[in-house]
Order: sequence, then structure tokens, then C-alpha cells
Amino acid sequence: DAGVGVYGAFDLGGVVIDYDLILSNGLDEDFSTTPGGGFRDSRNSFREDNNDSKMILGRIGVRPDLDFLDSSYLGLSFGFGRYDDRDQRDYRLFGFDWSLKKGDFELIGEYARFDLDRGTREKALGVPGGAEGFYLQLNFHFFPESWRGTTRFFTEESTFTLVFRVGTMDTDDVTEGIDRALRGDAYRDDPWRYTIGLNFRPVEKTVLKFEYQFWVESGGIDDADNDRFVCSLATYF
Repeated sequence: DAGVGVYGAFDLGGVVIDYDLILSNGLDEDFSTTPGGGFRDSRNSFREDNNDSKMILGRIGVRPDLDFLDSSYLGLSFGFGRYDDRDQRDYRLFGFDWSLKKGDFELIGEYARFDLDRGTREKALGVPGGAEGFYLQLNFHFFPESWRGTTRFFTEESTFTLVFRVGTMDTDDVTEGIDRALRGDAYRDDPWRYTIGLNFRPVEKTVLKFEYQFWVESGGIDDADNDRFVCSLATYF
């Protein structure tokens, strides 16, 4: 999306606050009317805005100094704008995230919500009125000290992480379930995902992840056999 933003941080004596504000063209009215399609199609053109309104996005993060935790971070996000060509209908975004760490344990998570002001036309077309999702993840970091330096991959920064994660997403609040006949496994609206995994970081900016995902669709659909094993690598970005 085309836009401009500012960001920064300041210290209030033991509490660090950071902020990020963005002004952009925002969304247009080309929302997907395919069940479970979500809001991806409503991204605006880079060449021209479809109305005179702009989208305002913001995020405020707080790093409080709490005696009972090694580190903590809380974030609040928001956004609003108008999407239709007549510049009359609103949309709103809200979210919050957190990261709490004590010893070798870390608890992270995020919640996000999108609401759309729909008229008679949008409702008749099946445009979704909103979407939301969240996840909660518990990490346990460990590494045998006797292994450090024994190979080039076991450095002073190396660590293993056990991961337990639960989350759900609803990309379209006017539909529910899974439509395998029309869209196969691509349409997973309202699922719950449970993940167990093991990560290895030889250095801080490189991670190799192994995880198994258990997918549970709405209504307990028997033929949605889409549990999976995932292996991924990320480095230096």
C-alpha cells in the first residue's frame, strides 16, 4: 500500500514506549465474495486511490520493568478508514500482542479483529462483515552447555526451543466450516490449529524449525484430513 509513516520511542523512567503511525490509501471496495475469501482482494491500487479518505494505522508498544519477569512487552494496534467509492462506509482494525519471559520460559501471543460497515449491496453480495484470529504460544529455551564449541554449529549463541502453540482464525464471519467440494483444502475458515515443535538456532539470526500441526475444523468434519509436518529455515532478514 502507498503511504507514509513515522516511528520512534521514548523512556518514561523505567517504562519504554515505542510508537508507529502510518497514513496510507487504505482498502477499496473489491472485497472477495467467495466464502472464506477474506479481505485480501480489497488492497488498493498503487496508482490511484478510489476515494478521498485515507487509512490511519497505529501501534503503541510498552516495555514495563516488572520485578517478577525478566522481560515483558505489550502492544496495542489500531486502524480505521473508508473503503467505498462514495467515501461513506467505514472499516476498523484492532489488535494487541504480548511477550513475557521468565528464565527459560517465554509466553507470546496476538489477537486481531477487523470490522466492516456493510450496506444492503455488500450484504447481498456476501461480503464478510469482519474477521478475527488469535494465537497463544509457550516456548521453552534450552541448550546443553557441554555441547557448546564441539562443532561449528554449536556456538555461544546456539539454543533449542520447544514450542507449544494454539490458535484459530476466522477470515469470513458470514461463513463457517470447510468447502472441500469447491475449493479443496484451500478453504479453512474457523479452524483451530494446535502445534508442537522444536526449533534450533545455531546463531540468533538463523533458525531451523520442525513442527507438527493438528488442524481441527468447525463441526468436526471427518474428511478434512489436513494435519501436517512442516520443516522451515529462516536466516538474516
